[in-house]
Amino acid sequence: MQIVMTNQKKKRLWTLIVPLIVLFLFVGLFVGSGIYRSLLRRELTEMKENPSTKAGYATRLAEIEERNEQIGYIIGRDEATEQLIEELKTFNQ
Repeated sequence: MQIVMTNQKKKRLWTLIVPLIVLFLFVGLFVGSGIYRSLLRRELTEMKENPSTKAGYATRLAEIEERNEQIGYIIGRDEATEQLIEELKTFNQ
């Protein structure tokens, strides 16, 4: 009887708990990426509105562009964010 109960517990673990954990991690990846992208957009608009902070402007823009590309692999491209990046690139030159 003891062996049957432990096998049932192991089976429940693999059929219920592990898939739920994987599902939550997968959904969390998309939600986290969306939040992170909105933070990038906010930072880009602040850079656009306040051009007086030129210290490290080009390196900061390159870093934001790289992070946006990484997010693009996860949740897809965003035209608004890419348009802001292009505007700031032309504004910097």
